Amino acid sequence: MKKISKWLIWSIEHNGWWKPSYHGYTKLRSEAGIYSYDEALSIVEGANINNKDIPNEAMIKFVD
Repeated sequence: MKKISKWLIWSIEHNGWWKPSYHGYTKLRSEAGIYSYDEALSIVEGANINNKDIPNEAMIKFVD
């Protein structure tokens, strides 16, 4: 069985965690959305497409 990894997304641009279901940002990690690897990668790649030198978003591995 393949283990699905979980990721948080830190918005460098907005100085906060992405909330669940792409609904804004929060300063509290406990309120952050948890995304699959593929979902988080898609978000980060899309947000950073024109900002490779200074990214807007970063993936952070979720740890309980």
